Amino acid sequence: MKLYKFRSLENFKYTADIILNNRLYAADFETMNDVMEGIFWHEGIADDILAEIRNTKKKLKICSMSQEKAFSSPLMWAHYADNFRGVCLEFGVDKSKVDVHEITYDDKSLKLILSQDRTNIDDKSAKVLLCKKYSDWEYEKECRIFSKEEYISDGIELKKIYLGVRISRTHKDELYKLIEDKNIDIIETDFDGMGKVIECSS
Repeated sequence: MKLYKFRSLENFKYTADIILNNRLYAADFETMNDVMEGIFWHEGIADDILAEIRNTKKKLKICSMSQEKAFSSPLMWAHYADNFRGVCLEFGVDKSKVDVHEITYDDKSLKLILSQDRTNIDDKSAKVLLCKKYSDWEYEKECRIFSKEEYISDGIELKKIYLGVRISRTHKDELYKLIEDKNIDIIETDFDGMGKVIECSS
């Protein structure tokens, strides 16, 4: 499958690391930009089990990606690629090697039901909690790769770098230098008549 990562180039070294090492950073859920991450409604669940759920969530690392249909969204480029000054990275993802899940969006509170005698909360329960967001975020078309490690490299391959329409000449030149000996395409973007981002040329 193809997944996309929007990046600002303000701290260029982080994007350079992705390109040079073909790896993606996976963060703790508490550092994500949605303060409601992992929040759920519960009733009659003992405090020690709730604590275990929280600890299980904290053990998981998350790399947020977008599905292909998010590529054309001007909101994604504005919010996550420094107002069109950054890039969008296209990755080929081998689902047999990475633990990838699609986010579901709705405005109903997520209720977790567990029996009181359940003392071993597994990863599956934590991932259910971390794969639901309110509908305000639906424009992101998000998928999440879960990992126990800080960096994800196995099962992903950077294929293309899409340049924002406001990218600087300096950053463009630096990107071309980084991929000189790599099988990665750099593609410029433009807007269509409806304000959507489209592929321009390679």
